[in-house]
Amino acid sequence: MTRYCQSCGAEYIDSVQDCADCGLPLQDAPALAVVAEQEDHEILVYELNTWEAEQRTRLEAVLGESGVPFQWEGTDLLVPAADEGKVDDLLDRIEFPDPLPASTDGGGDGVADDMDDEAVYQVMSDLFVIADRMADGNSVDLAVAGDFIEAAAAAAETPAPFGVDERLWQQVQRLANEMAERLQNEEDDATVMADATTLRNALRGFV
Repeated sequence: MTRYCQSCGAEYIDSVQDCADCGLPLQDAPALAVVAEQEDHEILVYELNTWEAEQRTRLEAVLGESGVPFQWEGTDLLVPAADEGKVDDLLDRIEFPDPLPASTDGGGDGVADDMDDEAVYQVMSDLFVIADRMADGNSVDLAVAGDFIEAAAAAAETPAPFGVDERLWQQVQRLANEMAERLQNEEDDATVMADATTLRNALRGFV
């Protein structure tokens, strides 16, 4: 069995105890390949290279608790396709641990409550279009960044569009808010673009 570093994803033979680069203790990877071969499972791959090492460690713990077999290839997570729904839920729990705070403006009788379905849909559509432009660019354009910050602020005040799960919409709001903060702080373009890809993919089925 190979061993791997939870921080950098490097793999080693099972006799090695610590990562040569990070100095951290290595972890054993469950034998997902063996499970797949025996039960003829299709394998899904989740690319988690933008996650922090702490997030991957927490994910590993909850996967173990849930009984989902898994294996790491670097920072890519491999799981049986049959467990896709369960894994998606666990990923959400790690990436979005807290619900987005409710707006205190107007005590529930504000603009958001008065928006019709078309206006709500337009807010979501604007967010998707701008995230799509950012995800496909080579760098973050300042004008597009400004548009996104405005779109994220509008989304934060907008109720879940018709047909969109409330919990998913809260995750979208939180991710958009985090992206807006990264843009305002002029953080690394690659990180922002990776977040834009995640946001675009989350909204793709609704616009």
